Amino acid sequence: MHINLLADRLRAALPRPLWELFRKLSNGVLAPIHFSLETGHLRSALASRAMDRKGDPLPWFTYSAIQFLLMKDYSRRSVLEWGAGQSTLFWARRATQVVSLEADKEWYSKLGPLVPKNVQLHLVREDISDVDSILQNRKFDIVVCDGLDRYACAARSIDLITEDGAVIIDNSDGNQGPKPGFGFIDLYRQEGFKRIDFYGYPPGNTVQQATSILFRDQCFLLKG
Repeated sequence: MHINLLADRLRAALPRPLWELFRKLSNGVLAPIHFSLETGHLRSALASRAMDRKGDPLPWFTYSAIQFLLMKDYSRRSVLEWGAGQSTLFWARRATQVVSLEADKEWYSKLGPLVPKNVQLHLVREDISDVDSILQNRKFDIVVCDGLDRYACAARSIDLITEDGAVIIDNSDGNQGPKPGFGFIDLYRQEGFKRIDFYGYPPGNTVQQATSILFRDQCFLLKG
C-alpha cells in the first residue's frame, strides 16, 4: 500500500487529536528514513561510495546539485575532472568523453580497470604542474573541480571550458584561495561568471556542504 493511501485511511479512522500527533511523529521520523532510502544516502554510507538507491554511481555533490544535473543531456558533451572517483563512472555513462586527472597513485590503480573506453584517466601531480601536455588546445563542456589543489584547478579551468559550458566546484563553502576572501568565487566573479550554489547533504554524509556551478550567460545547463 502506498504511504499516502495509508495516511488517508488513518486520517479518516483516527480522532483528530490522535491523528495530528501521529502525523507529526511520522513526519519527524519517517521523512529522514524515506529520504535516506530513496536517494541512496544509506546505501552510500554503508558502502563508503556515492551511489543511488539502485547502486549506480553518483558524484559526491549535494543532492540538490545532483538532481539538477540529472535533468540535463550530456550525450554530445565532454567532461574534465580534477579528481577521479564515483563521479568518473557517473559522467562516463552520460557524456561522450571524460578526461579524469588523479593524484593518488593507489586510487588511480584501483579505478583504472573500472573505467569504460570513453574515459581517459591520467595520474598527475597534486599541484597540477604536469597537466599542460594533457590539456593543451582542449576545451570541455563540463569541468569538475573536486580534488587536487582545488584553487589551482579552479583557476586553470577558466580557459578550459567552452563558451556554453560550466565549471562545477564541490565543497565550495568557505575560502579556498591563497589570500583572505572568497577564493575562487572572487576569481570567477572577476572573470564575469555567474554562480548557483546548491546547499545540502551529499551521499552518505551527515554534514551539509555546498556544490557550486559557475557559468556564462549562454550555458547549456540553463537551456530547456
